[in-house]
Amino acid sequence: MEKREQLYEGKAKKVFATDDPSLCIVDYKDDATAFNGVKRGTIMGKGVINNRLTNSFMRMLEKNGIPTHFVEELSDRETLVKKVQIVPLEVIIRNISAGSFAKRYGVEEGIVFDAPTIEFSYKNDDLGDPLINSYHALALKLATAEEIKTIKRYAFRINELLKALLLEHGIELVDFKLEFGKLADGSVNWLLMKPSEEEPEAEAAAEEESTDTGSAFSLSVRDFRITDAALSYVDDSTHTSFRTLLPLLRLRGDFSAAQSTLDLRMRTEETTFSSGVVTLLSNAEIELNADVAADLEKNRFELKENKLRLNAIEATLDGWAELGDDAVAMDLSLGCERVEFKDVLSLIPAFYTRNYRGLSASGELTLSLWAKGELRGAELPAFGLELGVRNGGFQYASLPKAVSDINIQASVTNPGGVMDRTVVDIPTFGLRMGDNSLAAISLFV
Repeated sequence: MEKREQLYEGKAKKVFATDDPSLCIVDYKDDATAFNGVKRGTIMGKGVINNRLTNSFMRMLEKNGIPTHFVEELSDRETLVKKVQIVPLEVIIRNISAGSFAKRYGVEEGIVFDAPTIEFSYKNDDLGDPLINSYHALALKLATAEEIKTIKRYAFRINELLKALLLEHGIELVDFKLEFGKLADGSVNWLLMKPSEEEPEAEAAAEEESTDTGSAFSLSVRDFRITDAALSYVDDSTHTSFRTLLPLLRLRGDFSAAQSTLDLRMRTEETTFSSGVVTLLSNAEIELNADVAADLEKNRFELKENKLRLNAIEATLDGWAELGDDAVAMDLSLGCERVEFKDVLSLIPAFYTRNYRGLSASGELTLSLWAKGELRGAELPAFGLELGVRNGGFQYASLPKAVSDINIQASVTNPGGVMDRTVVDIPTFGLRMGDNSLAAISLFV
């Protein structure tokens, strides 16, 4: 990669062109500034630290489905990046009151916010980077409404990831600033087919080696992504509907090998699922990170390390599935332990409202699901569910009395075949609402 003319110099870095118009080289400086460049100094080695830390963060974000401009670390101070058009907005995320926020609003430093805040500044040194809101950004045509929505979503997600990473090292994240950019060529965010980089001679040689008995097909998925998609499915015959926003679906792996490990990352938002007149999920968030051992000759897929999140509930999914000509064989299990009862209530549409943050709850839940056998047309595999709630309770701040002493033991089992063979057993069910108690024992076949 050839380093060419300097394109830009800021407070912390220089940017250089390369022989590839889509790529640039960032060179981190030792300069230190404060008060928007009013005070200046030099910290020896600062550029090296900035370069290495930034690239480490970028790799972590990419691993978790956040697109960045990072391409390759070239040296202690230099990094190869994608050339982007900067959105002229500085995005500040704050978790704790400090600095200009505390001074601006006359509050003490060190106040931990109930939820992180977001601020926008107009990126303009001549104007002193003034604080603006999203309506100002739209009026000044700094970004579109969709871009602002995407920026907010990514910013809060980055905050979650950075907080968790830094906390592992004993560091509490107070606040930080982000900048966003768009690819200079304006290309779409997903690409199904990429032009081959093989030389014509190599392609001709491959053709000569083929025979009439068939041709080989090779597909290596280096990085397949779908971002910012919306999915909708409606079945009028069964009155079933499914809708979701899909900020990220990413797949990496080698489909040309007989055996391979597939890297699957998926995140959905505002997921709603209804069957008949019953809404089973409403505005739920789902996230799946999984490594899948794939035997592509047998169409067998085994889950290895994985993490499944439904709203705030985290679970593990284990087992395997094998795709046959007319059936799917499986042995799958899902389990979560010691889940907070409030997180469970978030799955119930009636509770997942704007007042959810004002809900106080206590208690714990355990849950396990399993399915084993074959799914063949309308024939079901054997499946089961075990649910336990211990000392659960909840109360809205606006309501005078709480629901307490919720204790539930329940199981659902089916030996396989048809749904009519399902048995629901609830040996323990009890709760207290104010001074009134309710208890029941039920068996449904």
